[in-house]
Amino acid sequence: MPDWTSYAAGVISAVQLFAMVLVMVGESLWTYVPGVRRPPEFYYKMKDNPAMTFIILFLVIPSYVQSFANTGAFEIYVDEKLIFSKLETGRMPNVAEVIRALESVGFKRGA
Repeated sequence: MPDWTSYAAGVISAVQLFAMVLVMVGESLWTYVPGVRRPPEFYYKMKDNPAMTFIILFLVIPSYVQSFANTGAFEIYVDEKLIFSKLETGRMPNVAEVIRALESVGFKRGA
């Protein structure tokens, strides 16, 4: 997973928490922010469209970031030895291939 995706996941979690606090506390929260006299415009847009806010904050943005973290890798290791890699072959293994790969590193079939 690229380093920036871990950072982005942390930022998204903080934004989600902040959004939940905004929804629960409301406009009074903004009085504690120095230099802010009234809530910013995005607050009113969130308040006017709570379903869309939820969908974007909790479904769309995290899915988008996760798509960058997902490499599509499926790899089988035995004692730190790679015996199958979807990244190398471009496909998932079938059962027979997994069994052959395990036998090639010393596993024996049970009776």
